[in-house]
Order: sequence, then structure tokens, then C-alpha cells
Amino acid sequence: MIKILNKTRHLFTLPFHNENAKADLSNSLQQAIDTGWAHIEFYPDGTIIYANNIFLNATGYTYSELQGQHHRMLCSEKYTQTNEYKDFWINLSMGNIHTGEFKRLHKNGHEIWLNASYTPVKNTDGQVTKIVKIASDITDMVNTRKKAQWVQAAVDSGWATIEFDINGIVIDANENFLHHFGYSKQEIIGNHHRMFCQPEYTQSEEYDQFWIQLKKGDISSGEFERIKKSGEIIWIYASYTPIRNEQGKVVKVYKMASDVTEKVKAQQQLELVMTSVQQLAESVSSASSKITERSTDLKNTIIETATSISQIAEGASDQSRQVDEISVFLEELLRSAEQMSSLAKTINKDISAAQNNTRSGVEKLQVMIETMRDIDTNTKITSQSVQRLTEKSIEIEKALRVISDISSQTNLLSLNAAIEAASAGESGRGFAVVAEEIRKLAEGSRTSAREIETVIKEVQADISSAQQCIQKMEQSVASGQLASNETKTVFDTIDTSISATFSKCIEIDGSSNKQQQDIAKSVQSIERIVVVTEQTTSSIEEVATSSRTIDQEMTNINEQSAQLDQDAAQMLKLITRT
Repeated sequence: MIKILNKTRHLFTLPFHNENAKADLSNSLQQAIDTGWAHIEFYPDGTIIYANNIFLNATGYTYSELQGQHHRMLCSEKYTQTNEYKDFWINLSMGNIHTGEFKRLHKNGHEIWLNASYTPVKNTDGQVTKIVKIASDITDMVNTRKKAQWVQAAVDSGWATIEFDINGIVIDANENFLHHFGYSKQEIIGNHHRMFCQPEYTQSEEYDQFWIQLKKGDISSGEFERIKKSGEIIWIYASYTPIRNEQGKVVKVYKMASDVTEKVKAQQQLELVMTSVQQLAESVSSASSKITERSTDLKNTIIETATSISQIAEGASDQSRQVDEISVFLEELLRSAEQMSSLAKTINKDISAAQNNTRSGVEKLQVMIETMRDIDTNTKITSQSVQRLTEKSIEIEKALRVISDISSQTNLLSLNAAIEAASAGESGRGFAVVAEEIRKLAEGSRTSAREIETVIKEVQADISSAQQCIQKMEQSVASGQLASNETKTVFDTIDTSISATFSKCIEIDGSSNKQQQDIAKSVQSIERIVVVTEQTTSSIEEVATSSRTIDQEMTNINEQSAQLDQDAAQMLKLITRT
């Protein structure tokens, strides 16, 4: 007896009476499996016994790396710690077969997929002795399938898709399509595509040709009007793509679509706006024609106005000449007035200057008197101070010579006393101390003498300052003399200013006479202007009449312009709304 796998991967038993035949068949079967299949064997506890080269190539291991290792090395650690994995081996050890697609790990850590059958092998006593696994590597197939699933998921997330058979019957639809049209899947599967279209369209030849072309394999793309379950119109941009089988025959139609309802509505609204714009343009054109007619009438009125204006211009010309004469007279009058004003200002300035000069002279005389008094007082005080300083300096010099002599004598005496004390020995020690103190006193006197000498120098500096002060007093005396001279000059200026004032008064009198004559001429010119004004009155009335006509025409034009403005505003409002 020998057990082999049938097409359904289940073991079945063949009876053999010849043991050699059995062995040959077993070897041939083993060779066939190792040639086309990945083959690995385990003990019932999952320990690896054997693996062929195809399995080793699929997993990246060598035979020595697998032999004696547990099956878990081919699985992820997370999976081997689950109850599912434990039950997997328990069921195998109990003799249960496992077939299917299994995820395993390559030696480099990458995932591989195996389509495999785990078959327990029993001995004559019915005990499982090993597990034989026959597998094929389907990693590429699984990855391709996953990629297709990913693509389908991406399409389903962003597009509405629906599938039809070649007759237009709905086969399947994704959630996006169902959401946009408001149906459930059960409501549309098995129904015809026409349920999404207007009845008049589905009854047309165009609709029949639409499905005929799809059956032939022609793709149809564009914007399509469809109907939701609620009856609401929806516009979609879609592509109907025929799907062919391996023989090239169209077996179904796959449709991908996106909702473009808002876009289509916007286009329709734009068309309405353009229609309104055209109507407004026609209205504007009509108004423009009326304005042109009114403009012609206005032109004629303007011609009449121009004639009246010409008459006014002649009178204005005469009036202009009269005005020119008045202007000349007035300019002369103005110049005379300006001269009078200028002279008056000059007189005021001269008088003011005379007053200021007078006051300045008095002030400077007073300053001069006070300065001279101060000089006299300062000179006396300074003279007395210099005298006293001189006397004190002499006395200090005498005292300094005395102190210096005393200091020298005292120093000499202290030196002699120190010598005598040294000669006296122990008994002269006290005297030596006294001598030392005397010496220090002499040194202090000498220091005081030096300080006094410094004071004398400072006194001498004060004397020098006093001399400088006396010199300044002499300068003050000179300034007093200069002030006296300036006072004389000031009074001379006052005299000159007064003379100038009299001269300016004479000139003012002459200008006043001239101004009276000019005023008389101005009166005569004004009388002539009155005559000319009366002549232009009639012309002005004609101009007024023409102006009223122009005003009425302009009113009409304004009304037309207002209508144009309203039309333009309406046009802008419509355009903005779109």
C-alpha cells in the first residue's frame, strides 16, 4: 500500500503486491515532487526533518540551517505566539490536513507566500509520524493581487464606479456611485442603465447607438446628464470603457465618473448672464442712438449761443479797453499810495530812531558818570591795598629772617647738646632726649619758615594782581572817554533824522496832490463803463435763453446717462453673481 496526493491534494491509497514496484513508485513520486514542488517534512512537534532544494531556494536557507530547527523560524514571531498557531500544530498532530495560502518569512526577513498542503503521515498503527508539506511559491501572484486591490481601493475612494454587462444591465457599483445617486446596491443590480436617464433620451436613437458602440468596444467619454433616485438632475464627467476577455470579446462595460453638477450649473448660469448682457447691450445701443439725436439738437443750440456770445465779445472788447485805462490809473494811484505808505513808515522809523538815539545817549552818559566814579573809588582802594601789602611783606621778611636765625641756632645747640649727652654716658641720656626734642622743634621752625616763604610769594602774586587791576582801571577811564565821544555822535544823528523827517513830509504832500488828479480820471472811466454795460445787457439775455435750452438738453442727456448707469450696474451684478 502507498499513499499519494490526488488532484484535490487528499491522500488516497493504492494497493501494490510487489514491494519493488512500491519502492520504484515511491522514488519516482519523490523525484517528481522534488522537481516541480517545494517539499519539506516535519516531526509532529514541528521540528524540521528534510527540505528539498526548491524549498531552500524559496526561503533562502541552506539544508544545515533548517535541519533540527522548528517550523516557527519560517513565521513571524507575532504569529507563532498566537493560539491559532498552537492549534495549527495540534490539529496536524491529530492527523488533520491543512491546505491554503500561507504567509512565511524569507531568510532576509521579506514576506513570501506559499500555496501549500500540510499532510500528516501515519504508520500502520494510525499514529502520525511526520508532516509532509508540498508547496509552490505564489509571492508574485499575491503581490499582484494586492496591488490590484490597492488600485481598486484608490479608485473607489475618489471616483464613482459602476459595471454593466454588454446589454446595459448593472452588475456592480461602489459606495461613491451609490452615494451620489442615492440608491442602495440592491436597488440597482439587475436593472438597466436607463434607470439613470431621462425617458425621452432612453427612447431615442442616440441612446441605442450609445450601447451599440460600447458593445463594439468603443470608449465613450464626456459630460452626461443623469437622474438621481430623488429625481434631481446630476451631471457627471464619465468614461465608459468596454472590458475584453482573453479572446478580445467585450464582456462588460466599466464606468468611472465624477460629479461635475456644480460646474455645469455654473456654465448654464454663465449662458444666462451672457444673454442678459446681450439684452443690456441692445438697450445701451438704443440709448446711445437717442443721445446722438439729442447731441445734434444741442449742437444747433450751441451755434445760436455762439452768435450771441460774439455780440457779447464786441461789448466786452470795449469794456476791456476801458478797464485797461482804469487799471493804468489805478496802478498809478496804487503806486502813489504805496509811496505815501513807504514815506510814512520811513518817518516813523526816523522818529523812532531819534527817540532811541536820544535815550541811548542819556543812558550812555549815565553809564559814563558811574564808570568814572567807580574808577576813582577802585583806584583809591587798590592803592591802599597795595600799600598795606607792601608793608606786610616787609614785616614778614624781617620775621622770616629772625625765625631762620633762631632755627639755625637751635639746631646747632641741639647738636652740641646731643654730643655732650653722649659724652656724659648713662647720666646724660635724659638730656639727650631733651636735645632731640629741641632739634625737632628747630626742624618744625624751619618748615614753618618755608611755609611763610610760600605765603610771601602768594602775597607778591596779589600785589601783581593789584597792579593789573590798576591797569584795568586805566582802561575804564579810556572807555569813559570813548563813551563821551559816542554820546556826541548820537546827538548828531538825532539832528540828521529830524532834518530827514521834514524832507519826507514835503514829498508826501506832492504825492497827495498827484493822487487826487488820478482819482478824477478814474471817475470819468467808470462813467464810460456804465454805458458799455447797458449795451451788453440785451446780448446777455440772449445768452441766458440759450443757456436754458442747453440746460434742458443736458437734463435729457443726464436721464439717458442715468439709465445707462442702471443698465451697467445690472450687468455688473449679473457678472459678479456668476
